[in-house]
Formats: sequence, C-alpha cells, structure tokens
Amino acid sequence: MSAVTVAEEDVAHDVPAASRPSWVRRLDPRTLPACLLAGLLTGIVCLLRVGEPVPWRDELATLIAAQRSFGEQLHMERNLDAVFAVYYAFMHVWTELFGISLLSLRLPSVLAMAAAGALVAQIGQELYDRRSGLLAGLIFALVPAVTRYGQEIRVYAAVVAFTLLATWLLLRAVRRPRWTRWVAYAASVVLVGAAHIFALTVLSAHAAYILFLVIAGRKVRGSSLPAWTLSVLAGVVVIAPLAYISVNQSGQVAWIPELTWDTGHNWYEQLFLAGGFGGAVVLLALLAVQRKWSATALCLGLAVLPILALAVMSIVVSPLWIMRYVLFTIPGWALLAGAAVAGLRRVPGTAAVVALALFALPMQLTVRTSAGHDDIDHQAIAAILAENVIPGDAIMYGARGRFREGIAYYLPAEQRPTDVLRTGSGVDTGRLEDPECTEAQACVDPRIVRIWVTCYGTCTAKPAGALRGPAQSLLRKRGYTVQRTWQVHRATVALYQK
Repeated sequence: MSAVTVAEEDVAHDVPAASRPSWVRRLDPRTLPACLLAGLLTGIVCLLRVGEPVPWRDELATLIAAQRSFGEQLHMERNLDAVFAVYYAFMHVWTELFGISLLSLRLPSVLAMAAAGALVAQIGQELYDRRSGLLAGLIFALVPAVTRYGQEIRVYAAVVAFTLLATWLLLRAVRRPRWTRWVAYAASVVLVGAAHIFALTVLSAHAAYILFLVIAGRKVRGSSLPAWTLSVLAGVVVIAPLAYISVNQSGQVAWIPELTWDTGHNWYEQLFLAGGFGGAVVLLALLAVQRKWSATALCLGLAVLPILALAVMSIVVSPLWIMRYVLFTIPGWALLAGAAVAGLRRVPGTAAVVALALFALPMQLTVRTSAGHDDIDHQAIAAILAENVIPGDAIMYGARGRFREGIAYYLPAEQRPTDVLRTGSGVDTGRLEDPECTEAQACVDPRIVRIWVTCYGTCTAKPAGALRGPAQSLLRKRGYTVQRTWQVHRATVALYQK
C-alpha cells in the first residue's frame, strides 16, 4: 500500500465535524444541550412502567379532590389540604381534559421531573461546566426517589421543578441584573410557595448564596442583596394568605412521629430511598466542596439548609420529619456529585457512575412494581371482589386506608357490594372521605346474609377489628362469622356470613 493511500484512509476516518451532514451534527449527543439530554433521560426513566404502582392513600386524595369543582374544592380546603389548593385546582383542569387513567394522572409529575432534570443540568453547566451539568443531570435521573415521586399523583415533583426554576432565575438575575429578571424571580417564589409552603425554605439556600457573594467580595453587577430581599418579600406577601390558612391546619400532620436519633439518623436513605446510593452521592458531593466556592455555597445550601430547617422545626415547633417535604434538596446533592465525578479521569469517573447505577437499580425496580408505593393493593382487592361477590352482598370498609376510594377506582359500581355504612358525600361535608352511619344497627338491613370487611394490615385473626365500634358489635350480635380471608399487600379482606 502506498503512502498516498494510507494518508487518504486516515483522512477518511477523521472527518471534521463541520463537514458532516447537518442532520448528523444536530443528533450528535456531544453537541446537544446538556439540559435537553438530562431532561429527556429523566422523563424516560420516570415514564417506565408509570402505570404499574397502585396509587397509595395520598394519591387517592388527589384523585378525589381533582374530580370536584373549584367551589367544592374551596369548601373542602376550609377544613383541610389548603396547602395543596393550587395543585388540586390544576389537577381538576387536567383531569377534565385528559381523564383519570393512571398515565394521565401521573403525567404532570413525569413532566415536572423531566423539567427538573433539565434545570439540574443547566444550573450545573452555569455553575461549573457542561460536563458537570450533564453528569449532575444523569445522577439526578438515577435517584430512586426521583422516579418514585415522578410517578406519583402529588405535588412533590412540581415542587422540585419550581425550586430549581427559582434557583436558575436567581443565577440569571445576579449575573446580569435587570428588573424584569428580579420580577421573574419573585414570580417563581410565588410558584414555590403555592406548590408547598415548606418549599419556601429553599430561600435559605438562596440567601446563603447572596451573602457569600457579598462577603467574598465577588464582582456582581448591581446591588443584588437589596434586589433579592425585595423580590422575596414581594413573593412572600402574595403567598401569605395561603400560608396562614395552611399553618392553621397543622393538625393534619399530627400523625408524624417525633424526630429522634432512631427516626432521623438514616436521613440519606429516607431522602434518596436507597441507603447505599444516597451515601455514595453524599460522599461524592463532599469531594466537590472545594472545587468552586461560589458554586458550593449555592449547591450545599440547596442540599443541607432545608433539611436543617426541617429538623429544627420538628424539634422546636411540631414533628415534620418526612423526607418528601424536602425532596427538592436532592438536586443540590446531585449538582455537587456531578461536579465531583466531572473532576475525575474517564475510567474512575465512568466507574463511579456505574457504581451509582448499580446501587440505585434494586430500588428503581422496586418502585415500579404494583406495590412500589408501599400501601394497600386496592387493585388486588378489586379483583377479589369481582371474582367472589354475589348479588345482595354488602361491604364495610375499615376506618384506615381509603378502601372505598381505592376499590371504586378499579371496580365499577355495579360490581361492588352495597356500601351499607355510607350515608352521604364528602363533597357536602367538605371532607375527602364520605360520612358513615354512626348507628350501624339502624343502617344495615338485617336480611343481608354476607358482608365483606376490609382491614389495613395483617388482621386475619380479627378482621372486624378495623371497623368502628357499632359496626363491630353489629356483626357479633347478628351472628356473622368469618367464612374466608384474603391477604393482599398491606391489607386483609374478609367475608362474613350469617
């Protein structure tokens, strides 16, 4: 082979990017925006088997509220769930347009998490570089909690997206101050508070970032501290009425246990939903602390300060230690971890990402199962009833678990036993649950031969123990005995017969 031929082959295998066809250049991952790649990846991960997990009780609360008119929602929110008022209103519009299939109900959360993934990559690119942003977006997409809440009919995915939007708008306003950018930031603060009042603790991270820039004497155009303060005040004033009503409904979180060492020491496992994965991300994040101090001030603030606020409030005010309330801290850890991996050479960096994926895989698979949301398997109960109910059967629902709503979602009314204790509609009473008869003897027809009973948990020994006192005594006095029981995830179904 001649020297000329060899040279020609070398040229053929090293075609400059500029000489490639335009459609090839557009599809080259190396030239696509990091935010687009991360957003697509997060969205795809959240879409996988999105309709498989059975909705848990809080998702059923959203379903109930979404099917009520705005007026009916306001009537309910005078009593409870005012903190979710804006989300419920949005979901009402959404379900009117797209129906109540699980895909439709969960799609807003999928889209919100996809937007969050894109914002993680964009913020990482602006704070560090494109590689760091892309890796941060990849790590964010791997987090099992991102999938879990990206597949949930609740507001928490939107909270993550809105807090990241506010953070990105803050960066833009600080670097190139204009009054329009500060107005946009103030509007994002309103969005954060409207999504969930506690998410306003993200402002502590923003304050830490602004103060760092001031104390460190960084060159920032304009007077960022006064502008930031005015923007936050404007946003908080707008959201103050909703915050006031929500605080007055604090009894809704009375079920949360006190924060102790036992309930809080494994916070990273609770936050990420996988202890090994969470621990690895936290360790990687700590490696990036010294890489760029201004970025660390913001990212570490996002990761840590809201969790500290949750801990302080749980100890001083009222127990609130539920990690989904600070789900929006995950991007802070992902940003730092992405920066740490970006600083490694190719082989150890690739090994770190592969290790994270392996740590995440078991829980990523678990959250996609029918029991992935770890609550009552209403779908299995509906299947049992559909196969075994005969005309004339009645049913009594246990006081805990939203059995009535869960079974109604999966089983048509004509296939369900007669709901003998139901006396009205929660729409009229301004509650999520329908009211029940307090005098079971007067409400239940004595000619009924078979009564189904549902119970939360494993209670095959005494399924009727889940019922309120009058219903229990009715079964006993009228001579009903257990004929058969079925055990499903987190619940028991029993058939009583005279």
